[in-house]
Amino acid sequence: MTQRESNYQVINMCDFCENEFGSCGATPLFSYEIDVDKVTPNSLDSVIACNKYENPVTAVMMNSY
Repeated sequence: MTQRESNYQVINMCDFCENEFGSCGATPLFSYEIDVDKVTPNSLDSVIACNKYENPVTAVMMNSY
């Protein structure tokens, strides 16, 4: 069995959140704070976990009822 080399693509959760970063009062976890060897350097400042994340699709659906 061969192991395939690849870099993980890290997406910034804030780009997909209904809340505005900085003014939302969140306590985010940035990708540089964890020990991930295969994170591409341009995504080291991405938010990968957040205690205030709000899915924009859910927010739209809840406001339409």
